Amino acid sequence: MSKTMRLILLCFGIQLVAIKVGISQNFTISGMCRGASTGAVYLTFEDAQGNLQLDTAKLVRGKFNFKGKILVPTQAELSWKLAGKSGDEAITLYLEPVAMTAVIKVSNGRIEYLFSGLNQK
Repeated sequence: MSKTMRLILLCFGIQLVAIKVGISQNFTISGMCRGASTGAVYLTFEDAQGNLQLDTAKLVRGKFNFKGKILVPTQAELSWKLAGKSGDEAITLYLEPVAMTAVIKVSNGRIEYLFSGLNQK
């Protein structure tokens, strides 16, 4: 068996042990909203016990942040309601134990979003 294969199996085994003993890992989402300076951004996900978690971040000068703990990569929904814009927007993504960034861009009545470090569904 090659050294690379052994390393992959070792990393996989360590991850399984971490999941088994319930070691939580930190995630962060830092973001900005270009074109809107007020409003709110919402993060919804299910925790390891099956409880629905809803976190709200108010836009402060167009910026927002979320921090939390997860056991494994977790499906979540990021949604927002921006002042002066009609309707809500939402996207499904996967939280991972890394630093993630999100940019929501409002231009000519259209809302676009860009992500870095996020696995989008």
